Amino acid sequence: MPAHQATSVAPRQAPSWGRRLVGIEGLRGMAALTVIAFHVGHLTTPQVATVGQFHVLQYFNQGLTLFFVLSGFLLFRPFVSSLIAGSRRPTARRFWTNRALRIFPAYIVIVLVVNALGFSKTPNAGVEHPYGVVHGWQLLIDTLLLQGLQPMTLRTGIEVAWTLSVELSFYLVLPVLAAVGFWLARRRLPALVGALTPPLVLLVGALAGRYLLFEKLQGMGPVDAFAAQWGPTWTAVVARSLFLHADLFAYGMLAAVLYVLIESGHIRRRAVRWMRPFFALGALLALYGFFQGWGGAYGDGLVAITAALILLTAVVPGRNDKPGILGLFLELAPVRWFGLISYSAYLWHLPIIRWVQTNLPAAQDSRRGFLLSLALVLVLTTAFSALTYYAVETPALKLKAWFMARAKLRRAEAEPEQAPAADLVPVATPDAESEAGAADPKPVNVGV
Repeated sequence: MPAHQATSVAPRQAPSWGRRLVGIEGLRGMAALTVIAFHVGHLTTPQVATVGQFHVLQYFNQGLTLFFVLSGFLLFRPFVSSLIAGSRRPTARRFWTNRALRIFPAYIVIVLVVNALGFSKTPNAGVEHPYGVVHGWQLLIDTLLLQGLQPMTLRTGIEVAWTLSVELSFYLVLPVLAAVGFWLARRRLPALVGALTPPLVLLVGALAGRYLLFEKLQGMGPVDAFAAQWGPTWTAVVARSLFLHADLFAYGMLAAVLYVLIESGHIRRRAVRWMRPFFALGALLALYGFFQGWGGAYGDGLVAITAALILLTAVVPGRNDKPGILGLFLELAPVRWFGLISYSAYLWHLPIIRWVQTNLPAAQDSRRGFLLSLALVLVLTTAFSALTYYAVETPALKLKAWFMARAKLRRAEAEPEQAPAADLVPVATPDAESEAGAADPKPVNVGV
């Protein structure tokens, strides 16, 4: 369709915060498994993780990149759906409430238990922090995910919690950037321009940040460069912030734009059938480029592109609206179930590795030692994660659904009466309205 031509094609399905896509839980599970394997190898059998058959483990930390790409895709998609449909923008208050209910309940429980057991990382002047129990202000800072704001507390508490601080920063920024996109669409620009603006802003900002960090590290040896990026330095605070990771979310957001265009019918189904093989080929090419060092300081971006294309390969249906081979694998019950508990697993696994190192004989630095350590950590992590998922995360998700229902009821009560009660007839199913608060779609200039 020409860019100047307006279109009134409505989405086939109304945008929804809660509708599950094929393979999403499975991808979360894969991301968590790779991060766990990376830390087990790096901390218990470092020689095996860097040389020999298992040297590929040194790249498994990129599971974090997949997590960020998934967040960008899933959280931006409702905004894009509403923008393309010409419906009401999801409210920032509900978005932030939902995110808080998703992140904090399990995190607070786990961080307090880990601290009580003496496995919190405590402030220290060196790159390697000792472990113990923290009290007072330090515990409050760790619990509120504020440790990333200053050098001395950057990696305290649960060591991987700095990534949650990056996520929270993204949550704060996303509704603001989305509002800019909606503002642009109201200025008679194509809706596609409004949808592409937020990810492009994040992408350009992060690429600029990565260039500045690269310049900062020029001339440093490996040890000094590592200390600058991971030690108690302001450089590390910036390096572990959204400023240098925003591009990873942006690639997921761009994938969300493409998916919504496909879902809403703005891209013809015949073209969609040809897209899926190119998604897979593009992912392989980007991954090959990463291993060949094409990206240099921007190598994580190639992994993010790979992750975004794999994500699209999984969620975009093939012929007859059936999932492909990747989607079927990701929907296997064990893979999908581990994805459900993956958030808790991500938080539990590193303290469990530290407990294993402290209380059990050191694993032999061999393939057998790695496999035994990985099996033990996975068993313990899965057990603790299932407990917190069903006892903490699931009730919090139910509370989130309760808040959504209350918000829908308030909106219904606030709507003016359109006709006498005797003449009222159902005009839409409950699913026709977005949980984000979408109004009836209006014709919009999509620009595709």
